[in-house]
Amino acid sequence: MRKMLGFLVVLCGIASIAMTARYGWKQADNEIDQAMSAMMFGTIALCAIIFDGTAIRLWLSGWRKAGGFIGLIASLAFVVTFSNSLGSISSRSDAVEAQRQTITDTRADNRRELIRLEDALARMGTFTPTDPAAVEAATRAANTATDRRRAECGENNEKRGPLCKQREAEDAAAATNLATTTANKSTTDRARGLEAQIARVKEELGKSENVGAVNPLTHALSQIIPSLGEGVGSKMQATIAFVFELCIVGMMLGYEVIPHATPSPPAACAEVAEHRPQTVLVPTAPKPQMVVVPPAPKPKLIAINPDRPVGSVKRILTDHMESAPGDMVEVADIGNRYRAVCRRDGKRTVTPEEFCTELDDFCRTVGIKRKKVGEHLYLLDVRLASVEAPDDHEEVVA
Repeated sequence: MRKMLGFLVVLCGIASIAMTARYGWKQADNEIDQAMSAMMFGTIALCAIIFDGTAIRLWLSGWRKAGGFIGLIASLAFVVTFSNSLGSISSRSDAVEAQRQTITDTRADNRRELIRLEDALARMGTFTPTDPAAVEAATRAANTATDRRRAECGENNEKRGPLCKQREAEDAAAATNLATTTANKSTTDRARGLEAQIARVKEELGKSENVGAVNPLTHALSQIIPSLGEGVGSKMQATIAFVFELCIVGMMLGYEVIPHATPSPPAACAEVAEHRPQTVLVPTAPKPQMVVVPPAPKPKLIAINPDRPVGSVKRILTDHMESAPGDMVEVADIGNRYRAVCRRDGKRTVTPEEFCTELDDFCRTVGIKRKKVGEHLYLLDVRLASVEAPDDHEEVVA
């Protein structure tokens, strides 16, 4: 779990630093200022992550004032990083929204143009589709009728034959037909032009992207909760940036706290209370030897003496434990060493519950890790320091 949290912290930290650095880069207008701004914004984001872990580590190690001061700096860096992340999200969303707005406006314009063209085509009414050949034929017919009228009636009606009135009627009918045909040809050309424009607009609508709303999230939230108002998009962006940065802080907190987590005191107390007899390892060069310190009967005078001092768990652990990377020592053996030293120095031992509490506090302060194997609890990377055996091998009086 700790490795997973560490991986997530690194991954999200890189994303946060990159996002704020990119936002800083876009705030300047030349390369030097862009690089400096990006470095400053990215450094603040990096410090916000590192200082969180540092403050937690100092606090758990007992450096409460230093941890609180670093935590205050981390909080300020968190606020700055949150605002920069919000700015980065907003700037990127602005570009996307502008693009979607352009698409939406274009589609709306095309729809209005389509409605206008279709309305213009409908207002043209009923007409006879006419092509250039029909106009040409009507023109020839009109010219022929005019020539026949002139032949029968004269150029200026100077002679009127028996068929003059008939030729005049034919000439008038041919002229009317030519006018009607020409008008139909003009209407046909106009209608075909409108149809071509309608087809082009429909093609553009078909090729354009389908965008229902400029900001789909804002639109959906406004539909679900109308009371959120117009600023729902900005509120959501702020929430996303805040939660993202808060997740990084939470993962860093878990990463730092997990190594210092202690098992429940009852398990450790049970092991300390049940292990007997007491043994003390006495190494002598070149090979260590084991010296057994047998328990001696307690004199009644001392046993009933309430003023006998109590052996300090932390002091004895400090004197009799040493760093040893890769080694581990069982908690029960530590309890045995504590009782043996107390008997040797003529001091009273604390209760198993008090011993467990003192041991827990000592491990948290020093930063000693623990590991439970089956029913046995071990302290990692430490060992019991060797003690010298008495010269006359006398028993240690309690």
